[in-house]
Amino acid sequence: MKKIIVFFFCSFLFAFGEPYHIGDKIGLNIKNLKKDEIKESLKKWEIDKIEGKNKDYNVYFHTYSSGEKDIILGDKNLKINIVPLTESKDMKIFTNFENLENTVVKKDYPYLGIGLGIIGIFLFLISCLWFIVEYLHSPKYIFNKKLKKINENNWPEELSFIIREYIDRIYNSKFLYGEYIKVGILTEKDIQLLKRFDYLKFTPKKNGDFEEMKKEVLNLYERIGDDKNV
Repeated sequence: MKKIIVFFFCSFLFAFGEPYHIGDKIGLNIKNLKKDEIKESLKKWEIDKIEGKNKDYNVYFHTYSSGEKDIILGDKNLKINIVPLTESKDMKIFTNFENLENTVVKKDYPYLGIGLGIIGIFLFLISCLWFIVEYLHSPKYIFNKKLKKINENNWPEELSFIIREYIDRIYNSKFLYGEYIKVGILTEKDIQLLKRFDYLKFTPKKNGDFEEMKKEVLNLYERIGDDKNV
């Protein structure tokens, strides 16, 4: 470390011929100045530390800019020459950097944000898939899907089956096994409707109106769907 000692009882102009490199730590022994005055004089420098008291201080500082620097200490002017670590001849190996088009800017990509975004999208897709699976297995979806396949040739058996299956899924009952009991919002009239289907299934002539019976089944389906006690 290079060290310069400055005594303020001398009244001459300091001039140093020996240069300092960028980043070199410079030390001064300064007398007859307050610490605040020293800091003000070195405000353009990087001060490492100030030691001492009673206007007798050892000051250590450095800079990363080159050129001849002036330090005004009281009524004295101290000149210090700061030179680069490399000489002009050494810069030839960095000629590509003289053209800013040859520089590469390293971007700080928001990897955390991208990762959280991917996780969010994945969870959203899982939620959508879960919703679709739940819907495809819902009693209402199964009822309406089977209802579309019923026609005038198979309605006595199929209408009875899909409404009894729907009731069992909603109330956890055993209507498919012939246990017709009043549960939920079902009335005695609803029970008689199911028993009428049983009659139509086993009667040879299968008398009955398809559209009328379908309307009765849909009415029962909609009333069960509105049951708040399920």
